[in-house]
Amino acid sequence: MPAIHKLESLQHFPAQGTFLGARVQVCFNYDLSALYGGVVVREDTVEPGLMIIRLDSGEHVTSLECQWSMAQAGRA
Repeated sequence: MPAIHKLESLQHFPAQGTFLGARVQVCFNYDLSALYGGVVVREDTVEPGLMIIRLDSGEHVTSLECQWSMAQAGRA
C-alpha cells in the first residue's frame, strides 16, 4: 500500500490538474484493439503526482498501469 504523502489527508488532496473529470480511453499492454472508456478522478499536479482513472466498469487504475488518451467524440 502506498504511503500517505504529507500533503494528503481525508479532507485535502494535492492540487489537481486540468484532466480531472475528463473522459478518456484506456488500453493495456498497447493493445489498441481493446479500448475501455473511463473518467479521470484524480490528477495531482504536485507530489505524489498520481493519476487515477475510473473505468466505466467501475474499476480504478493508475496511469502507470495503462496507456490512455483523451476520448474522441462518439468513442469511449
